[in-house]
Amino acid sequence: MANILLCASFNEELIVKRNYTTPPFGIHRLAAWLRKHGHTAQVFDYNIHPDYNTVLESKKWDIIGFSSMQQSLPFDIQAAWGAKAICPSATIIFGGIEATLNYQDIFDCAPCDIVALGEGEQLLLALADGLPLSVCSGYISRKYSDALLPYDYAAWWEAVDFGAMEYEKYWAQTRELAPALSDETINTIRLVTSTHCNRGCSFCSVTRWHAAAYGKMMQPVALPPEQVYAVVCKAIAQVPSVRSFFLTEDDFIITRERAYETFALLGKTGKKYLIQTRLDKLDEALIAHMAQNGCRQIVMGIENASEAVLKAFGKPQDLTKVSKVIQWCKTHEVSPYFLFILFAPTATMQDLRTNYTQISQWIAEGATISIEPNMCSYRGSSLWHSNHEMVYETTEICAGKAGNGKYSHLRMPVRILPDDQEVRAIANEFNKRWPEFLAAKHIGHEYKGNTGKHMIELLGILLAETS
Repeated sequence: MANILLCASFNEELIVKRNYTTPPFGIHRLAAWLRKHGHTAQVFDYNIHPDYNTVLESKKWDIIGFSSMQQSLPFDIQAAWGAKAICPSATIIFGGIEATLNYQDIFDCAPCDIVALGEGEQLLLALADGLPLSVCSGYISRKYSDALLPYDYAAWWEAVDFGAMEYEKYWAQTRELAPALSDETINTIRLVTSTHCNRGCSFCSVTRWHAAAYGKMMQPVALPPEQVYAVVCKAIAQVPSVRSFFLTEDDFIITRERAYETFALLGKTGKKYLIQTRLDKLDEALIAHMAQNGCRQIVMGIENASEAVLKAFGKPQDLTKVSKVIQWCKTHEVSPYFLFILFAPTATMQDLRTNYTQISQWIAEGATISIEPNMCSYRGSSLWHSNHEMVYETTEICAGKAGNGKYSHLRMPVRILPDDQEVRAIANEFNKRWPEFLAAKHIGHEYKGNTGKHMIELLGILLAETS
């Protein structure tokens, strides 16, 4: 016999304050069905029942279910976290129309194990009876991954066959688009030698991707220096025409010791290397060491030249260090390459002016600038559920013969609009003018390192027009 608690939709105030109350008939029906088959099933309705925590503590619950509506979902999710804290071993289930049609938000935000699809009687009874999920129907479930071990990560990379990836075809495409580029630039293999970055920037979904997969924040797993070297040597043997490697994870360095040891080994290959890392991990001695062993470009996500915007991004930076890094890179013949997001959701006109002035200075000092003018929201990032206004695009999808020719529509966010109306107007004008402005530059390949300085030029023109 199982103990099941079924919770009606929660809300921030009693329904009686806005409407007449009535029993939550759907979950009462569920409870009656479970009782008929010998289980203990109790309904909790916060409109008429005493303290929620008292009910959670009243017995050992095997299953706790939540019936959600769109308006109640935030409060249901909060209640689910309360249930998880008091009854950690209970299976948490969400059901109802909102859960069936919006299960991704529930899995994103709630400690939910199972979403019941459609009417939940048969599924709940099967689970209460102890049947395995594999024989059940009408659900979407989540089972967290086991912790990733360094041994496993290394074994996966050891299994990679670079020779089967047809690099020459990709490089031929690039060469056709940009014939002026050197083989050293084109014949590049990208490697990711660590799993993720835990910095948690507001626009990034990668950190939360692992938290969703494992049920908690996970420390990055990285290949040790000798294994990075082994993977590179394997790639050289299998793709002899490779000239460069781009170690492209968010923070290749991770620790100074790893970077020193890795480049001491990589220097033996005679190849060139590009890395992506964090500004705060760099100093001149480390840059000099990497340069001596083949490093020719360092990519850094600065994101914005405004301290206020960086604070909103959850990514504070010591911007006074940027010019120092540029100078250190120039001294040791390494290209400093910086990433920026221009029209941040919280940007003010002063932030735009700061970006124009400061980024122009860094360009003059010798930096290569890559710019994403607009910010997009990705599911899993904190911005996904923000109050910033978004622009959406809807794509019509034809199911073809398999779906009897029916059509559906997929609505996805494509950019976040700045909150400030003046900034929004400049962003809209920028997006309108940019294609023609770029075409007039005749730069050939629209590689971001070629376009960033022109984006700053256009921003300067628009700022001048508004002053």
